[in-house]
Amino acid sequence: MKLIFILSLLCTIFPEKKGDFFYIGRFLYINNISRTFNYLTVSTVDGFYVYDVSEDKLLMSSWVRGGVKYAVFYNDRVYLVTQDNRLAIYDDFLKRVEYTAFLHKPKSIGVNGEVIVVIDGERMRFFSRDGLEMNSSQDTLGMFWCGEKVNLKGDDNSILFLTPFKKYNPNIGWIDYSVFYPWMNLLYVGTMGDGIIIFDMQLKLPLDSLKLGLPEAEFRKILPCGKDLWVISKNSLTLIEDGPVFKYFIAQRTPFLSANGFFDGAISGNKVFFLTEEGDLVSHDGSNWIVRKHVLDFPQAVYSKDGTLYIAEEQKLKVITEIGNIESISIAGITEISSLGSFVLLLSKSGLYFLKGDSLFSFEDSLGYLNTEVLHISQYNSHMVTVVTSQGIINLKDNLDYEYFAPPFPPGSCVSLTTGKEKIVFGLKSGEIWILSIKDGSWTKYETPTPGVILSVYLKNEYFLYILTDLGLFLMRI
Repeated sequence: MKLIFILSLLCTIFPEKKGDFFYIGRFLYINNISRTFNYLTVSTVDGFYVYDVSEDKLLMSSWVRGGVKYAVFYNDRVYLVTQDNRLAIYDDFLKRVEYTAFLHKPKSIGVNGEVIVVIDGERMRFFSRDGLEMNSSQDTLGMFWCGEKVNLKGDDNSILFLTPFKKYNPNIGWIDYSVFYPWMNLLYVGTMGDGIIIFDMQLKLPLDSLKLGLPEAEFRKILPCGKDLWVISKNSLTLIEDGPVFKYFIAQRTPFLSANGFFDGAISGNKVFFLTEEGDLVSHDGSNWIVRKHVLDFPQAVYSKDGTLYIAEEQKLKVITEIGNIESISIAGITEISSLGSFVLLLSKSGLYFLKGDSLFSFEDSLGYLNTEVLHISQYNSHMVTVVTSQGIINLKDNLDYEYFAPPFPPGSCVSLTTGKEKIVFGLKSGEIWILSIKDGSWTKYETPTPGVILSVYLKNEYFLYILTDLGLFLMRI
């Protein structure tokens, strides 16, 4: 039976309408699990996920301030108890969470579509489907529950086969189980670090696996890899493969991955390279990890072009060819690297430079934008590079033609950008997303649904935008 994973690169699970989001946050800490008919609801320290079991796809997800303790899905709504003990309702039509009541010591929540029941301490509290508290007792027939009412104890006979409640995963070491949820002959087991494992209680064997997020919270950058995608975090690397398969590699727990502090990466042929804050160079070929410890002096950025690796250090640029030859170019303060046609572009504190072979030169535009403070350059489109300067935006083409754009936002507020064939996307410190149509020069503004800080953006197929924030990864249709 196939493994179940989300974040497929197939359109069936992508947001359907412009501006819609899927949220992918930390999936290391699973607080609770519930199931309503064919829908599995997962509560985490960051929010919730509703997964359609029958169609193997993510139905909805949302970040919730403070995290979610218990959650039940029913008729396009998620009824939840937050970690700070509030009753809340998420309406998928309105796309927002509404907080309706304060609780004291909530133990579980039950829903039957018309009535919400919260076991709060030693008493039952009844609420309408809109969250208004009712004084009299109500019918609890047909309730779907989440919380202590359904969680199994560690000594329950039906899960003795799971003792001692941990398993070994070669990517991330020993995994502890954190929560159990029975459904018919299935047992959903939330783990600390490896998603949800689905056991057949009759066969006493694992059937499927479900991963819905990232294994940690200190996110750094999105790194595209053909049809796949890497999410670089400080102490872990997450690979989302086309297929789809969702893999975690956790520093110091994955065999031979004896490094952490990741912050940048590059793809070269069948290998992926990662830089660490300590000067380690980590490579992975799909099977093996190789860590070269402390081989770089204060690394700043890495980029790959035509099999050659370009690594910026504090005082120089290292150029490593496919056959292992290493050259050094004296140029200090490089912060970003990209490519344009046959050139490698180097953004340093002193300006923007073009590198081709042994030749290094600067480029002057007619309005002198590139002679002012250059803030950011886009990556991953070798035919066109967008440059954000203190004066505005300039779009460079591979024949060195260029055009100017005046942004509707202060250029200094841009923290990340990505250039497609028809669109340029800018992520701002404020959490705003601005999209420029190259064809007609029009601008469109979107807001991320959380107060998080944008770290990295990547445009996939002109219609789907990945937004990495300090609160998690968002997939947005534009």
